[in-house]
Amino acid sequence: GSNTKIPLSIRTQVCEEKENGICYPPKTITKEVIIEIREDKKTIGHRALDTIPWESSFAGATAKAKSSNLNIYAIITEPSWCGACRYMDKEAFAKPEVQKVLTEKFIPWKVKDNEYGKVPTGSGSFGIPMFFVLDNTGKSLGKWSGGRDAKGLLPLLKPFEKASADPEPNPI
Repeated sequence: GSNTKIPLSIRTQVCEEKENGICYPPKTITKEVIIEIREDKKTIGHRALDTIPWESSFAGATAKAKSSNLNIYAIITEPSWCGACRYMDKEAFAKPEVQKVLTEKFIPWKVKDNEYGKVPTGSGSFGIPMFFVLDNTGKSLGKWSGGRDAKGLLPLLKPFEKASADPEPNPI
């Protein structure tokens, strides 16, 4: 373990959004951050290594869901630039209780941008992160948007959890 000091400068500007909104002069904030390097941690930045076996395609997710008689947990996420997506990575998907539910009771699928059209987004607003529960044919059983931690995500998923002998849940 070693510490490294790195200067950080952020230039920001606040603007009001309204008919008569104004922008305030830009401001530069300069701080020194200390980065601690530990060899025993399994993290990259703030994100824990992903232990959820995400399917990478609609075809793969539905095939596995049919063969195991499970529902699909599908998420449209962009953690490279979306703060709420990074929040879910850290506060939901990195938690053992969420990992257990997603790997045992669902087929988890991270939807790639070239397959957005295969997710039945329905009507209403669309934002990222957006997540869905689909049956094993791809029919939507539920849809939510916005970042959730483990305590906010698990109750939403509970009605759709399945074991291979469970009957189909009713759509909401």
